[in-house]
Amino acid sequence: MQEKNYEQLEIDDNSLKIKNKSTSKNIYYIIILILSIIICCLSFMLFKNNVSSLNENELKFLLVSDIHDNTTSIDILLEKNKNKKYNYILFAGDMVKMTPGQQNSSEHAHEYEERMISYINKLEKIAPILYIPGNNEPFTIYEHNSPKLSKTSVNVHNNYFKIKNDLYLIGLGGCVPILNGGKYDKNILPFKTLNISNVIQNGFPYNFPEYGLENYKKSDEWYGNDIKKLINNIKKEVGNNNYQTILLSHNGPLYSWTNAQQQLGTGEHLLYLGSMELEKIFINDENLFLDIHGHIHPSRGIVTMIPDKTVINPGAMVNGFYGELTLLKKNNKWTLDSINLLNL
Repeated sequence: MQEKNYEQLEIDDNSLKIKNKSTSKNIYYIIILILSIIICCLSFMLFKNNVSSLNENELKFLLVSDIHDNTTSIDILLEKNKNKKYNYILFAGDMVKMTPGQQNSSEHAHEYEERMISYINKLEKIAPILYIPGNNEPFTIYEHNSPKLSKTSVNVHNNYFKIKNDLYLIGLGGCVPILNGGKYDKNILPFKTLNISNVIQNGFPYNFPEYGLENYKKSDEWYGNDIKKLINNIKKEVGNNNYQTILLSHNGPLYSWTNAQQQLGTGEHLLYLGSMELEKIFINDENLFLDIHGHIHPSRGIVTMIPDKTVINPGAMVNGFYGELTLLKKNNKWTLDSINLLNL
């Protein structure tokens, strides 16, 4: 029998130490990997819990309007809402404050666009924004090819946005001329004291050269026609009547007390800053159930024009006011679950 020769294995102490170190490193990396997976799973579970309320049958909105360049208000709003979850911020106009002479100026437009971009970037830390211009924004924001101020948020002026397959948002910024009013009783709807023979301030951009009542009628008709076009476009897109619409406007329905403002020095005498055409459309269109507007700083509130037709003015952010809105879908219909008018 042939004898087998075996080589003697000599173990080098230094080599063993290197191998032991390599093994320790591998165990260390495995432990780090396992811990990373555990942390990722826990983070996902926490995130899932945070957004669990934002389900398919619930929508949460932050309602903001009339900042007028008040950056302090934005910072406070961010701090108060940093841990809350919203589907969208609905912004009803007037991020900046321009004089009438500046609004139509190309020279000033870029400066104020940059301001709007900075405000939008801040607010997007809370949620994407669906916004319209107010009567204090540059003319460029109203144009069909308005400048893109954000990759995330959307300028919905004279346009519409599909929030859900059965829920659309119509946007219309700007305002019509301001009417002189009469004595005011918010318990009477509609008001009977309106004196539409006197226009005291032009609208923007809904305004014609004539001054007075004819200006209001023509401007308001133009404003109303823009809303009607958007409504018709949605009907064509959907192809049936199984949907609902929200109107995001800067001024609201004429006779809602959220559009009335006391004229200084006249006691109970009021100014009316709303649209008569908007009111007619809002009341008569069966799909419209909610109008969210700003424009009138001191008249924040909630008004039920007729059953299932609600108007909300969250108040002006420049004065520290904003709101929250929750919609729930019940029996295939979006309904108001809660409306909260809040202070900074």
